Amino acid sequence: MDHPVVKEIPLSLTQIACAVLVPLFWGAQFVVIKVGPTAFPALFFVGLRFAAVAAILLPFVGRPTRRELGR
Repeated sequence: MDHPVVKEIPLSLTQIACAVLVPLFWGAQFVVIKVGPTAFPALFFVGLRFAAVAAILLPFVGRPTRRELGR
């Protein structure tokens, strides 16, 4: 029998880190959602989650240009 041909693609360190960290964060959300509403008021908890995601994504967002700001 012939073996299927699979092209091996080397992964960079960033790709490996993302492949490991994304499922970890995803799984941690279930714990946070289970515990969070019992420890914090609902609206504060939602704001806390949005602030955490914004802090994680902030390094990937560029500064807005003057045109985007409407100046």
